[in-house]
Amino acid sequence: GLYLEIIFSGTFCENAAKLSKRIEHFLQANDLEPVGNIYILPLENHWFSCDCEQYVNKIFLKVEDKDTTSLT
Repeated sequence: GLYLEIIFSGTFCENAAKLSKRIEHFLQANDLEPVGNIYILPLENHWFSCDCEQYVNKIFLKVEDKDTTSLT
């Protein structure tokens, strides 16, 4: 399938509003819509750093072309 992925520094809680806007803008600009759940995967967390700003996380979600989803 087709997935949107974003890798970001810091915690999800601190970046949620900014990430939500970026995802929404990307989906609209590329005529995509989300399908299913959003997943957050820590790549570097408290096991690698004591500083929350050093954390690295990945958000990914399945997406489909709006033209394709309207046919089903």
